[in-house]
Amino acid sequence: MRKECDWFAVHTKSFLSDSLSNEELERFLKHASDCEDCKKELSIALMIGPGMEKLEKGEVFHLKNELAAVQEEAGLRLKKRKKLFQTATWMQILSILAIAGAVVCVLIAWRT
Repeated sequence: MRKECDWFAVHTKSFLSDSLSNEELERFLKHASDCEDCKKELSIALMIGPGMEKLEKGEVFHLKNELAAVQEEAGLRLKKRKKLFQTATWMQILSILAIAGAVVCVLIAWRT
């Protein structure tokens, strides 16, 4: 588990700036839900970064709620990204089929 915790620590800043790949984000969220120590580290990172910014602006910052919200939003982003990737894949497949159909039609017309 220590190796995964080390990976988590290295990628926490990227998580907070939403710059992880889909695979990395999925791994990060899974580990955050499985490891209490890393969840605490994420809480500290939230408090130091976004939390301090909100407090300096005079806004309310409730750590437990913010942590839950950040994880939920990241999960929703991941779900949307996966759906978008799946849609793009299907569009590529349909494009290839359309091109193949057009080639077949041209070949049939050319032979007759």
